[in-house]
Amino acid sequence: MHSHLRPLALSLTILMLAACTGPGTSDGTPQERAGEVTSLLTTWVQDDWQVEEIDEDLCAGGAAASPYELADGSDHVICGDYALGARACALDDDGATMTFIVDAIDQTALRFRSSSAAAGLDAEGTRSQPMPLALMLVGDVSCEPRDSPADASDPPALTVLPDGTDSWYRCSDGSVLLSGGGADDTFDRGERWTVQRYAEGGESETVIVDWAMFADHANPTVR
Repeated sequence: MHSHLRPLALSLTILMLAACTGPGTSDGTPQERAGEVTSLLTTWVQDDWQVEEIDEDLCAGGAAASPYELADGSDHVICGDYALGARACALDDDGATMTFIVDAIDQTALRFRSSSAAAGLDAEGTRSQPMPLALMLVGDVSCEPRDSPADASDPPALTVLPDGTDSWYRCSDGSVLLSGGGADDTFDRGERWTVQRYAEGGESETVIVDWAMFADHANPTVR
């Protein structure tokens, strides 16, 4: 039975909003891009998604508040072993099954019958500054959460990061996004979000986030 909850979901803290600017210059400082803002999108599982049906009630061992939703969005939880990649879960309209987003870019999900969720879940933790399920950087590089800084899934984790940093997001070109602490330290937020992108052997660069995508089972803007 997968019953332990990933500490990340319980430890995220509120971020202070920061002014964000444009793409990095040669010295790593951002350039201004007048009028450009980061789009905040929402998504949920649709009929054309790949949904794996499982027999286990992942929520039987408890639930934690999911950070992968906007502050004013519908409530989502995380249940079970976080290594399954089940990042945002909601009770279906039938009141008996739960659906989890696993990968918002590849559009994969899990679904299972949950008597515990049907009876009502008391989610641990508090909802913090929202964390993207997926994001697109200027330059058409997509990034998704890693299960831990040591996650070796494809693209492979980097073996060496700059001193004092971790990485909680991996990108489609093999680079990673750097954090000075937890996953919530990955983003400088404002009308324009920026991140520090790093490829092994190079220098980190400041990059604008074109769009960031979050879970919302009630009001998805992307279907």
